[in-house]
Amino acid sequence: MKKSKPKIYPSMGAASAGMSIPLPLLKRLKLANCPGFDRSGRVNAEVVTRFTEDNPELLSTVGLPAGYDPLKSAQIEKIIFDLEVKKGKYIELDAAKKGWSRGMEIIQNVLETFLDKTVFNKAVREMKRRLEAMDL
Repeated sequence: MKKSKPKIYPSMGAASAGMSIPLPLLKRLKLANCPGFDRSGRVNAEVVTRFTEDNPELLSTVGLPAGYDPLKSAQIEKIIFDLEVKKGKYIELDAAKKGWSRGMEIIQNVLETFLDKTVFNKAVREMKRRLEAMDL
């Protein structure tokens, strides 16, 4: 299989447009000695992305020019969120629901194992009553 070449942008302006990262943030990354910038002005997207994954604090919108485009700020927040998802800080909703469901099954199995039938049924009725009261 042919190995694809990394995306190289000819300038920071082109990288800003192509990577959806505001120019002031690219400049901040360059000042932070990100190795994705060469002396001729080219930008290696893969190296910049890896650097931002390792240094997400550099993507902060603090210090951007006054009146900065909120759409770009939203794009930055999405980039940060995507990095956090990639690092496992957040999980998909379906995964959370499956985990919750599995946890409830385990609790039910433990209760069935250690409680006699009368006490178990009483506990189940009480849980149902409380859940109904919460109006889920």
